[in-house]
Amino acid sequence: MRTLLLIVASLHGLIHFMGLFKAYKWASLPELSLSVSQRMGVLWGITGMAFLIGAILVLLKKEGWVYFLGMAVVVSQILIIAAWKDAKFGTLANIIVVVLGILVYGAEAFQNRFEQDVQKTASASNATIELLHENDIAELPNPVQNYLRLTGIIGKPKVQSFYAEMQGTMRSEGEDWFHFTSQQYNALKPAARHFLMKARVKGIQTTGYHSYFDHQASMDIRLLSLFSVEKISGEALFKAETVTFLNDLCLFAPSNLLHPNLKWESINETTVKVIFNNQGVEVSAKLYFDEEGYLRNFVSNDRLDVNRHKTFRFSTPIHEFQEINGYRLPRTAEAIWHYPEGDFTYGTFEITSVTYNPNLEDLKSSD
Repeated sequence: MRTLLLIVASLHGLIHFMGLFKAYKWASLPELSLSVSQRMGVLWGITGMAFLIGAILVLLKKEGWVYFLGMAVVVSQILIIAAWKDAKFGTLANIIVVVLGILVYGAEAFQNRFEQDVQKTASASNATIELLHENDIAELPNPVQNYLRLTGIIGKPKVQSFYAEMQGTMRSEGEDWFHFTSQQYNALKPAARHFLMKARVKGIQTTGYHSYFDHQASMDIRLLSLFSVEKISGEALFKAETVTFLNDLCLFAPSNLLHPNLKWESINETTVKVIFNNQGVEVSAKLYFDEEGYLRNFVSNDRLDVNRHKTFRFSTPIHEFQEINGYRLPRTAEAIWHYPEGDFTYGTFEITSVTYNPNLEDLKSSD
């Protein structure tokens, strides 16, 4: 969308220079039948320059593009009306610039909200980063200890925050699958999770943002980043997002399983129960490990299904592991609701990158 706006604004701006060239007789333009005064020619040129500056700012992702393109469109349309016979088709270009501009601006607003929340979360964190040693995991159940050793976290810095990117497919009941990409930032102290998803649902650009921080949780899903489809907040969602945060600790940042608010119960040699309390809200899950020691499933009964507005059993079976930045981490997984009438897989996920204790300047969108 941004690229298309860049192209249309640039071409439209260049076409405006025809009015300047016609006024000063710098080029023979027989397709322009109306005469253009030098004063009007200068105005055509200035407007063309405004389109080009706006396009450059779009390319550089600078906020000022809105003002340049907005001013250019208004003046352009006035000039087009004054020279309607020659310039009427420019109206279509202005409409396209306005529509694309609105869509890009809406997407930027979501992106900026994500980045601002990440900055706020990071500034609230007071955690110090230390190396994780073997004796740090001695009190954990054996399956968890084995899993942490397999992931390669021993001897490396403890994770106080992480940034991850994913891609995959999702669907709602009775609907087709759609592809998505996501950015995510989690912090440990205080517990926080910011998740920004971008997708095309039935060909329409759709953005979803989940925020979990400071005893608040919210979910906002919008078509074209503008029109609200679903907006939820409240205690039930906070509990659901607490389960999601716990799931993230297990899959993205295993060293966070040393979190002081976690309690453990051993069930057998390959299964443990973990209980997590955040801001007085308690959730739990069972973790299932294979014979090698890798985590293979996370199952909780405490997560709200926002579509049915009820709590159901929820699981995220893990299928593959991969090496990422020297760590052995999950690569692909599914998200499943276990309804009374049968299981429903609503998401497939592929973790494409994970950065621990990231430099926040590296988190800017590359879209």
